[in-house]
Amino acid sequence: MLRKIIPTLAALLLPYTSQAATPGAWSKESAGGHVSVGRQLMLGQPLHAPESVPITARATRIQWHISLLTTALPPNLQIKLCHASACRQLDGLSGKFTPDPSWPANGSYYFIYSVATTGQLRPPLRVVNNGITVNYQ
Repeated sequence: MLRKIIPTLAALLLPYTSQAATPGAWSKESAGGHVSVGRQLMLGQPLHAPESVPITARATRIQWHISLLTTALPPNLQIKLCHASACRQLDGLSGKFTPDPSWPANGSYYFIYSVATTGQLRPPLRVVNNGITVNYQ
């Protein structure tokens, strides 16, 4: 009896193990916005993973890129990349990092922009677009 059950269980579980073990990647971009006053937060549009990303997949590397209208960065610019339960401070307008194992590959991500100064920003921070590439396993 056990000899019949084990192959059946293995056949049933094979699609799940192969799906979770298959590496992949997805990329998304969105239009930005602007910050005109210091200490104001600007949340970027959500970047959703495609439905084809397995629910069990975990992000193994995340790359980001951000395009601004002006070439000069405002002093004290803070940029974060977030998902539903965590954020990470980003260093610069582009780069990559290895996320904590809790970062899902199939979730939604968004950028948060702020400038840690007071008063009017001249020129204002204008984000043309931002994007990510999520590699997963």
